[in-house]
Amino acid sequence: MLLGLAGIGYGALLAGTRFPAAVPEADATPDGRDDAAPRLGLARELLANLRAVARDRAARTWLLFLFVHEVVEAPIVFRAIWLSDEGGMSQVLVGVYVLFETFVALVAVLALDRWLTSVPPRRLMLVAALGLLVLYPAWYLLPGTWARFVVGAPLGFLFALFWPIARSESLTTASGRPGAVTAVSAVLGLLPLALVVALLAEAVGLTAALLGTQLLGMAALTLVTWRWLPARTAAHGLTD
Repeated sequence: MLLGLAGIGYGALLAGTRFPAAVPEADATPDGRDDAAPRLGLARELLANLRAVARDRAARTWLLFLFVHEVVEAPIVFRAIWLSDEGGMSQVLVGVYVLFETFVALVAVLALDRWLTSVPPRRLMLVAALGLLVLYPAWYLLPGTWARFVVGAPLGFLFALFWPIARSESLTTASGRPGAVTAVSAVLGLLPLALVVALLAEAVGLTAALLGTQLLGMAALTLVTWRWLPARTAAHGLTD
């Protein structure tokens, strides 16, 4: 109901807004020139950038890494539901856990900025991936509310290390075309992974769906990190 009222209010604001009048077609090109040429040039440039990303092996590898990271992250949408229904937490405790998880991720990013000055990013991510292969089953299967916090601290810390490294490294690929890499990454982020997890949960149960998705995703992330990521990357600190 509140959402509907907000929509009505937003519509009223739009109705009362004076937008610029459309420029007549004759005024848009007063000298008679065809304005399709700039659009064609922009389209060609866009296609050239996308081809550069597709041809760049490092760009493809980091985009694959980011996609698999999205797969591992997809079950997080259902974490509050799982904590309430399967973990036995009250709504207050669920809120506390979400705040706790956010704080742990912030600490991880601050620590990462210091570590990257002396430790290769690939080594950090490989250690984190191997640790998460153990921590995910423990987080879901160990009994007790406090087990979620005890296991969730290192789990959230290690998982928070991946995205800043992968994001910064991907933007240095494809011959300096960060916009094209960002565009492809954004398109991959539109895939309905959460819907797939929801359908899987309907079929096999919530715990099995979430744990299975994250374990398989972490196994794939470990493989990509070990086999295809370069031993040395460009990252030397997030604030450099």
